[in-house]
Amino acid sequence: MTAAFLRPALRAAALPCLLALPLAPSMAQAETNPYYLGMGAGLTHVSNLYRLSDASPHSSDWVGSMSLRAGIDQTFGRQRLVLDAALRHQRYRHNSALDNSGYSLSGGYSWEAFEKLSGTVSGSASRSLAAFNPGDRPSVAERNEQHNEQLNAQVRYGLGGAWQVEGGAGWLRERFSLASYSPYNYRQHSSNAGLNYRPRPGLRLGLSGRMTRGSYYERVVASGIGEELDRKELGLALDWEPGGASSYNARLGHARTTYRSNEGNNVSGLTASLQWNWQPSTKLRLGTQLARDAGLDSNSMLAGLIRTENNRSSTSLRFSLDYELTAKIALNAGLLNTRRELRYTSNLGQAVEGHDNSRVLTLGASWAPWRNTQLGCQYSHEERSSASTQFSLPYSANAFGCSAQLMLR
Repeated sequence: MTAAFLRPALRAAALPCLLALPLAPSMAQAETNPYYLGMGAGLTHVSNLYRLSDASPHSSDWVGSMSLRAGIDQTFGRQRLVLDAALRHQRYRHNSALDNSGYSLSGGYSWEAFEKLSGTVSGSASRSLAAFNPGDRPSVAERNEQHNEQLNAQVRYGLGGAWQVEGGAGWLRERFSLASYSPYNYRQHSSNAGLNYRPRPGLRLGLSGRMTRGSYYERVVASGIGEELDRKELGLALDWEPGGASSYNARLGHARTTYRSNEGNNVSGLTASLQWNWQPSTKLRLGTQLARDAGLDSNSMLAGLIRTENNRSSTSLRFSLDYELTAKIALNAGLLNTRRELRYTSNLGQAVEGHDNSRVLTLGASWAPWRNTQLGCQYSHEERSSASTQFSLPYSANAFGCSAQLMLR
């Protein structure tokens, strides 16, 4: 819970992994009361607030945040309801124009009927500061609020034996407060269908397809207002838990994205991921993931990538480590390295190509002195190198911060 509790405050500092305390979920779930109420505070120092290039003067600052959170996690029969709401306020010591208040709302409902039929419905909404130097959108040094909303539904039906079919639909919208970012306001709806085969416990084979229709609905193009896109994906999946300490997840597929007006941005190619999780004991957890995507993919946001039509392909490698030193002290570390192949084609057909590499390193520790209290500190280093500064600016930044949280159930 704490990662979601504090993450929006850290996004404003543009270091999304900072102050993520992994112990709070287990702390909250250990109780039987489905309701919870919490508050938190944090202080972070950022060395390069606006993510400017090394050749430019850097603006460092202290960022303070306060948070309130409430929710419910209730199971009744075969159903489960989860609702969560958080309010946040941030203040900057030297850049008061960035002071802001944000929120995050999320909810989910899972159900099961007749043993073979099950499903989930989920939604979320949030407001926070957008990244100052996102990668291929204009770099800004002013307050730019980002609003995200998302709805998803999925239904699964057992065919008998080891076979299962599923299908679903989703809707997503992203909006920005700055007028210069209106061409990047985006919405999409998608649908998916799949077939799963589970020959034995711990093993799943899947075949799925997805269709997405998206729109940059305020962008000016040659034909008028609005750029439309279509994305089609087909993929295979393997989830395997052979027993013991390891589990594996693999994905392999093909995706094609086409644009109505700017056909020079059309892209197709291989999508793949391979993930290995290793937990040799209750104290130690290691994770490794290698992933590649072709073109625009809304799921890339979950991996920390930039979702943009200029992203021809992206390859990322992620490592994570969590270690419980004692019953009250935990350590964590993470590394994410991403390489993107970029291409921008203007309305006049002029193309600019390039690539960039980004890296994020995090080191942290948390301490739970009492059952409902948690303290933590974390260091983060973030950097990007770029072979094409027309739309991807290089930078480096460091941040260090500490936070405290009280959660009541």
